[in-house]
Amino acid sequence: MEELKSQRIADQQEVLETLTAVMRGEIRSATLIGLGGGEEDITNDMPPTTAERIRAAELLGKRFKMWTDKQEIEHSGNVKTSVDLSNLTTEELRAIANSKRGTD
Repeated sequence: MEELKSQRIADQQEVLETLTAVMRGEIRSATLIGLGGGEEDITNDMPPTTAERIRAAELLGKRFKMWTDKQEIEHSGNVKTSVDLSNLTTEELRAIANSKRGTD
């Protein structure tokens, strides 16, 4: 029973392959076409629209982080952040403390 459930749900590879096939225009789908005189017929050989292909490309690009401006950086070690405040007057220290609280 569990195997039947897993066959019904697409895995990551299948999703990526489907999006790639749509982006490349390899998948065909059924759609109505007008024959004139108010008549329509179904064709099973309609390629994806440009909008569908662009959307598939966007989803693939998003998956592979092609459009992100942020960078993931791994760092091992210590980061030392110290500021020498010993040369500041009491009034300057109070001004800094008050500005952090928004009570300038």
